This record gives sequence, structure tokens and C-alpha cells, in this order.
Amino acid sequence: MTVKNFLKSELKNIGIKLEIKTNGRGGVDFKIEDNQLYVQSINLDTTQRSLKIAKQDLGELRDKLFVVLVLIIDAAPKVVYLIPSKHLSQSDNIFIKTK
Repeated sequence: MTVKNFLKSELKNIGIKLEIKTNGRGGVDFKIEDNQLYVQSINLDTTQRSLKIAKQDLGELRDKLFVVLVLIIDAAPKVVYLIPSKHLSQSDNIFIKTK
């Protein structure tokens, strides 16, 4: 199952319809009503243990922008985290700034 299909399925299970975003900011992949989703996956089967998201990919952090993190375990998407983008600027423990 692809990350996109897994995400659609997980959201459908809780009654949320995922729509493909067809215009606007390039880094935003999907939308739910007027909320925008930036989707990233991390493959925990490999040595990938961190993920970098460039500030310019997200643009301005705001209430209706979310980062969706999908964990790939045993070669398949298994877990979804929905992170409000505004939290990225408030958390020093999980998210770090790089030069």
C-alpha cells in the first residue's frame, strides 16, 4: 500500500475525506476542507532516523497547515502523525534548527 492510499484509508476510517491539492503552494500535497497537509514519510526499516523539512517548503506556519508524518515499518505504512505546523516553532525538544 502506498503512503497516499494508507493516509486516505486511515482518515476515511475516522470520517475524514482527503482531497488532492491542485493549486497553490507546491509543498502542500493534500487538503481536508480548508486545512492543508504537507506529507512526509520516514522509513524505519532503513537507517533513516531523522527527517528534515525546509522552512521554505512549508512557508508561513499557520493554524490551517499540518505536517503529516507517516512511519513505514516492515515495508508498509503503519502509523500517521498529524502535527499542527504552528507547533514546529514552539517545540525545541523534537524539532531542531539546522544551519
